[in-house]
Amino acid sequence: MYNVLYCKSHGLVYISNPKVACSSIKNSLLCGFDGDVHLEARKRLSLPNNKDIPIFILTRNPYSRALSVYKDRIENKHDVVVRDGFCKKYGLETKDDISFYQFLSALNNDKDKSIMDMHYRPQVLNLYTDDVEPCFIGRIERMKEVEIFLSRYNVNLVNKIPHARNASNTYIDEISQDEAKLIESIYSQDFDLLGYDRNIKNINPPECIYQEQVVRGEYLKLVSSKYTRLYWELRFFFVRCKSIIKKIQLYLIK
Repeated sequence: MYNVLYCKSHGLVYISNPKVACSSIKNSLLCGFDGDVHLEARKRLSLPNNKDIPIFILTRNPYSRALSVYKDRIENKHDVVVRDGFCKKYGLETKDDISFYQFLSALNNDKDKSIMDMHYRPQVLNLYTDDVEPCFIGRIERMKEVEIFLSRYNVNLVNKIPHARNASNTYIDEISQDEAKLIESIYSQDFDLLGYDRNIKNINPPECIYQEQVVRGEYLKLVSSKYTRLYWELRFFFVRCKSIIKKIQLYLIK
């Protein structure tokens, strides 16, 4: 749960969902930052300690998100963290080209999606939908409405949202029928629980949702126990260290 971020200055909890404008939302909560926004967010935003703090999340069409993460993190051989981790996990050579179909097939054959990298893990797992019903569910396809919600907490949306631009309807023509079936299988709960249509030609996103907030289970443990919060802080620290070490190793090899 190290992607649960409490912004004390704005009185909001944001559950980060990779490949769904998370860089821009973090940047907005930080009031603009030019460096590594993910690292800075972990420095300046904390884990929540109160169950009543308003929580918001963003979701994205599963077809669009799957294609986006493939292009940015798998097809792009310069990604030394997510791509190399994917290749190692699924027994592929980092030097080889990986097709979109290969990428999806590997994910579809993975029986434990809970330990997937968050960039391509189902959104319902990233967002802890079993334990969290947030007060606001925003859609990357409806960023104007997200902007209105954030403005109520004096958050100015930073206009740097490449995913929102790339979340256009181009995926309809880029994804084959076989690839679409794999996406439907991998992300079946995202379609069902987040309200997206399995019909790839239906470009209308679900509405943003305002609702009464409900939290339970692991989220309650997080906010009620300083030891649970320490556990997640340490997990993030070790994940970050592994990422930095990997980058240093690859730099030295070059």
